[in-house]
Amino acid sequence: MGGKANERLSWKEPLHSLEIELQGEYGLSPVSSRALVKRMGEFLDIFIGQSEGARGPGQVCYPAVAMGERAGKPLRYCLTVPVSLTLLHGEDAEVLHTKGSPALRQSRLSRLCNEAWRQGATLSHEDLSLLLGVEVSTIRRMALACAVESGSRPPTRGLIADIGPTVTHKEQVIRLFFRGLMPGQIASRTGHSLGSVERYLVDFARVAELSRRGASEATTARVTGLSLGLVDRYRILLAEYSRQEHKPVLDRLLSRFGPFDVDNEEVDHG
Repeated sequence: MGGKANERLSWKEPLHSLEIELQGEYGLSPVSSRALVKRMGEFLDIFIGQSEGARGPGQVCYPAVAMGERAGKPLRYCLTVPVSLTLLHGEDAEVLHTKGSPALRQSRLSRLCNEAWRQGATLSHEDLSLLLGVEVSTIRRMALACAVESGSRPPTRGLIADIGPTVTHKEQVIRLFFRGLMPGQIASRTGHSLGSVERYLVDFARVAELSRRGASEATTARVTGLSLGLVDRYRILLAEYSRQEHKPVLDRLLSRFGPFDVDNEEVDHG
């Protein structure tokens, strides 16, 4: 038969069988098939380690998009890494009984995002929707609530990768306005035209006014003509700049670029 007994046993292992299949069925050389199978074995070892011995109580292993994957790259081409996420923590029961289920879901959202981020990955709103068992629109509202309470957004994939190429410069314009710069100064600083700067500020003011009136994201998007993604980003910015120290600038923004007539529009408070 050839070979020593321990070698013959190793030849029967599934990965060795795969190596032979790669050579016979796909035309890979022995060197290439051996290297590929070795890498697959290492990959499986990582997942098995994450999904078994490395997990603590209440944790799951989840494949999340690796940090550094550029915005707009199709998900099927993105590198993913296995991360351990704590769905059930020892403090969850206390949060549930003292603050209720919405607070518990929000706490979990923040915890999952930060755990993934510390392990070199990010979770999308879609990931969080699946993990927490709620709609994506609910995840958006929860992220907004986190921004209101803590002053910062959870490190989701959308935030870290800055998904949405038209959002960054608009956010920059608004932040500069709240730092005290006038539209002409902002245009000079950013390289945008004065008309573009004022349009971004008008859009933000309209989102702020509708939010004050209790309009939903969907209604705000319909009335303003903005995308849901941009409305979501503007509402998160609004939560950040609704604190007392920013009130004079926010009032000046609304008085200069609003109000606008929405009295004839149906405002959905859902």
